[in-house]
Amino acid sequence: MVCNLHAIKGDDSMKTFKHAIAILALALVTMVSGTANATLISDPLTSDVYITYNGLDWAWASPVAAASWWPNELMAPSFHEGWRYATATEWASRPEASMFLTVPGDVSTAKNAVAYWNTYFTHIDYSDAVNGYVTSSLNGSAYETWYVRDASGSAPVPEPSTFILLGAGLAGLAYTRKRFAKK
Repeated sequence: MVCNLHAIKGDDSMKTFKHAIAILALALVTMVSGTANATLISDPLTSDVYITYNGLDWAWASPVAAASWWPNELMAPSFHEGWRYATATEWASRPEASMFLTVPGDVSTAKNAVAYWNTYFTHIDYSDAVNGYVTSSLNGSAYETWYVRDASGSAPVPEPSTFILLGAGLAGLAYTRKRFAKK
């Protein structure tokens, strides 16, 4: 009888163990699938997500400075044309974090371009930047990350097709002038 009691008790503890594992697995699946992922925006940045300061456009790109910070992937600045890391000289004259606020003192109005470079994160940690935890490099830290580009007010570089059209127009004018000059 004692043997049978142990066998029954062993079956019950095994069922309890399996039940606990099933609940744990279900909880894990729910946690992983229940979290919202950001949608990485591949379109060019709109002017409402960056600031212009000292001849540069500054984008608050990420709440971390790591290419991979599970479950997030942070894209390099070149993911968007023209964006790059700040040089040491540019970084020395960077804007204050408060310059990203559209309403002074209201952190919820901070301009940020997190959705343009992150696969998961959608937020910034304003207090990190205010306390000096900000960088323009991928150094694997939890520092805020800012990217730069030359200010969008600079003159655009003409495309080669523009030069071809201009050349064809000038050649046509020269031909027409020469043709009328002979008459």
